[in-house]
Amino acid sequence: MLISCPKCHSVYNISEDKIPENGKKFKCAECGEIWRVFPQDVSEAEIENSPQAQISVDDLESQRKKEEVNEMLNRLSQGTKNLFADNGEVKQMSVGQRIKHSFSNWLSSTAQIALILLLIIALGVIILYKHRYDIVNRLPNMQKIYDFWGIESVYKGKDIIFRDVQIHQIGENKVLVSGRIYNEGNYRVKLLPIKVTFINTDGQTEAEISEQLPQQLLQPGFSVLFNINADAKWSETTNVKLSMED
Repeated sequence: MLISCPKCHSVYNISEDKIPENGKKFKCAECGEIWRVFPQDVSEAEIENSPQAQISVDDLESQRKKEEVNEMLNRLSQGTKNLFADNGEVKQMSVGQRIKHSFSNWLSSTAQIALILLLIIALGVIILYKHRYDIVNRLPNMQKIYDFWGIESVYKGKDIIFRDVQIHQIGENKVLVSGRIYNEGNYRVKLLPIKVTFINTDGQTEAEISEQLPQQLLQPGFSVLFNINADAKWSETTNVKLSMED
């Protein structure tokens, strides 16, 4: 006859005549559980562990799993129906429900499209601002757009050098400073006023004049002539400093 441990369900085969009417204590060899076995427990354990009983248990477990799967599929199906209601379901709705359903779908899709457009616009603005000097250098007409928004898009006085500078005293208090301004960079450059500073041997500024050239922009690799008349006295001991002021 068979008995089963109530804790770990290990099954043991014992003789029925070894179990008296008032029961007998047994100790499980697997888990150490101690319990009292009565004659009727032997019969029940035998029935539960019989092949027929085992088949029934397996069938019940299989049926339970099928029911769980079916329930999950039903919930998924219902959720899909609610999300994508077909025309038949829409037709069964009232006028108010149809309006609410249509507005909800439109609002959801419109919000998604609007968000995507905003992200694209934001990315485009960042790119246009970050690379504005390169863009205007290749597409000069774009400068008008940047100027409209008050954004500087052309370098001021960058990579400008003075060449062939000459100084001539004209009269007693007149000096002519002439030469060329050359753009040695790779970008169009906005020309700033040329500042001429006369400095004596003591390091003091004797005279200073600024003059804006008629030409506003200078292309890469090009130069422009300049002539500046200054009210000053010049000698070999007088230093003349040329710069572009911002």
